[in-house]
Amino acid sequence: MTRRLPRVRVSLNTLLLIAFLAIFDRGFTLLVPLLAALLHELGHIVVMLCCNIGIRRINLSLFGAEISGADVEGAGRAAQIAVYAAGAAVNLVCGLAAEGLGFGFFADCSYALAAVNLLPIETLDGGCIVAAVFSNCKYGHIIMHLFSGLSLFLLWLASSYLLLLYGGNLSLLMLIVYLFVTIYLT
Repeated sequence: MTRRLPRVRVSLNTLLLIAFLAIFDRGFTLLVPLLAALLHELGHIVVMLCCNIGIRRINLSLFGAEISGADVEGAGRAAQIAVYAAGAAVNLVCGLAAEGLGFGFFADCSYALAAVNLLPIETLDGGCIVAAVFSNCKYGHIIMHLFSGLSLFLLWLASSYLLLLYGGNLSLLMLIVYLFVTIYLT
């Protein structure tokens, strides 16, 4: 059996952002988190290939990657957990390596990406791990919804506190709004 390479689609706004960063971001302050995100997604893809989970298409956008055609749910609970945990695991390993080499900003970006993705919120990797753990439970979807709601609420409290304390960065609050909309309003 020959393995086909997946089709990769990159949205126009992502290409424009990368071009903008390549031209104007002389300090590479925004390309570094993009590299951490790329390594995160490659972690998922490598484990999918190791578990013989087919991938038809990869769509890259400003909000992450969507891997289509992958039957992760049909692969068994252990494979599901491995696939969903792989991105954060790669970020943690890369963060430790970067920290050892003196690349503190890349290490911080990798750690932050791993931490956020491991939150037990439905659309994030941590939420997918919780869903896989409770997949055989009669009330698993209710448990997942409760985990997501509680996690979003606690994250909102933390982001509001940080916003009031430091009076600046709205990125965490914007992430919470995005997650809330994708989970509860779509």
